[in-house]
Amino acid sequence: MKKSKIAGVLFGISILLTIIARESTGFANWYYEQIYRRIATVFAYAFGWVPFSVVEISLYAIILYVVFLLGRVVYSRVSKKKGRITKQSFLKGLQNFVLFCSILCILYVVNCGVNYHKSSFASEEGFEVKAYNKEELLTVCKTLTKEINSLESELTKDENGDTVISGNKLTSVKEAMQSISNTYSCLKGYYPSPKGLLFSEILSYQDITGIYSPFTVEANYNDDIPEYLQPYTMCHELSHLKGIMREEEANFVAFLACMNAKNPGVKYSGLMHAYTFCMNELINYDPEGFSELRKQLCKQADHDISTKREFWDKYETKIATVSNKVNDVYLKVNAQEEGTNSYNQVTGLILSYYRNQK
Repeated sequence: MKKSKIAGVLFGISILLTIIARESTGFANWYYEQIYRRIATVFAYAFGWVPFSVVEISLYAIILYVVFLLGRVVYSRVSKKKGRITKQSFLKGLQNFVLFCSILCILYVVNCGVNYHKSSFASEEGFEVKAYNKEELLTVCKTLTKEINSLESELTKDENGDTVISGNKLTSVKEAMQSISNTYSCLKGYYPSPKGLLFSEILSYQDITGIYSPFTVEANYNDDIPEYLQPYTMCHELSHLKGIMREEEANFVAFLACMNAKNPGVKYSGLMHAYTFCMNELINYDPEGFSELRKQLCKQADHDISTKREFWDKYETKIATVSNKVNDVYLKVNAQEEGTNSYNQVTGLILSYYRNQK
């Protein structure tokens, strides 16, 4: 019964913290500053030194353990051996399962859930998102096109002509995040290396480029996607480690980091993502302007866009559709009313960035 009581306490604390955070932004802000940042640093140091994704390996271990238990049950039934699974052992196993779930629940809430309800990064740092017209959007798209084109000669290509990141991309990404922490204090602190999943294709089938693990405070990314997309994804996931949970804001922080990167490949990654978000909006506002501007993109960027399209075309399956629907529900439950559409709301923040540059 002791395990049941511990599980009950952990579930109770998780529910209480969630309710208070939902009702009080002030509490969520206090929690983030006084508790989360300390907890996250401890977790990041504890798991950051491991060269592989701890949460990925743990998931596979859990699956194997469940298969083992099911096999044990089947064997017991087939062999008709008695005493293998008693009522007492079943209840003990159930208690262990409930305790395990309660631990996952509290880890999720303290390392992720509460932060969904704190003040936004944009409001804290003076990025005002306001209505924009097609002229302003077109101007930003032109600026992004010029900046991408200006980098073409600095990019490194592989034997297939695809853009790859020169040097150590993990180090370059961490340096990019640390560079903007001098401007945005909430981003200060230790950054562990993002981790490519051993079986990244699992994420590809789910139409996912990266994932933050609140259970181990790890930034995981899909190592199979075209390499020019990876730095931005890494920065996005690392921003979650700093408590930036809203997807459009994590996208924006990734853009800011890439824009300040010394490595041209990392900067290119941020610009190409921003270009995609803004151009996807422009086609709705000004189809003719979109078509004309699209022709002005340099050959290398055009090639990389085609490579990305070909990559994702291979994974257009029902699995991806279901995964997107699950993610949509998850985000809405966590107070992101737009669900998966929130990723695209970064466009307003990008326009705010360029507005502030004037």
